[in-house]
Amino acid sequence: MVYLTDDVIETIRQLKQQEGKDIWLVGGGQVITLLLNHDLVDEMQICHIPLILGEGIPLFPNKPKESKWKLTGSTAYDSGILRVDYINSK
Repeated sequence: MVYLTDDVIETIRQLKQQEGKDIWLVGGGQVITLLLNHDLVDEMQICHIPLILGEGIPLFPNKPKESKWKLTGSTAYDSGILRVDYINSK
């Protein structure tokens, strides 16, 4: 496990060059948008939770650049949560 605070982009680039390792990002939309804008995200799993909050934090703030994604799978859970899996169509 690696916690990043400085030069996130360069550190992620270095980690991606290592063989046999996956990077699992658990973070907020600002981090995801930063990595999307540098083409550093290969896959995404997005969970849809059936709850309307009325307001909240956007999934992808700060206007990420346009990218295309291919649906690779989905899983529906008894709780009503739907997980969808995508790969980047670079």
